[in-house]
Amino acid sequence: MTISGDDLRRIARLAELDVTPAEIDRLAAEVDEIVGYVGQLADLTDRADEGFLPGPARAALRPDRVDPTPLERPPAAIAPEFREGFFLVPRLPAMEDG
Repeated sequence: MTISGDDLRRIARLAELDVTPAEIDRLAAEVDEIVGYVGQLADLTDRADEGFLPGPARAALRPDRVDPTPLERPPAAIAPEFREGFFLVPRLPAMEDG
């Protein structure tokens, strides 16, 4: 894929960037290099047969599951103010309507 000056102007307009006409050619060339590099990375990942797994190839993996860890004390027991599942904190003066 080649990035043209028109492509770059459109991208700059969508991103609300102020790009001067003098910068268009230089930036288009730089973006074209970046897009080309990313394309090379995509080629590398297409050739990978399987993902990387550290350790022996036949290592058993544990199942993904959520096991909640019980707390030693509930939050209400340690919070100065706790109501309906929420911690209540003092209002800061900066938050007051002036």
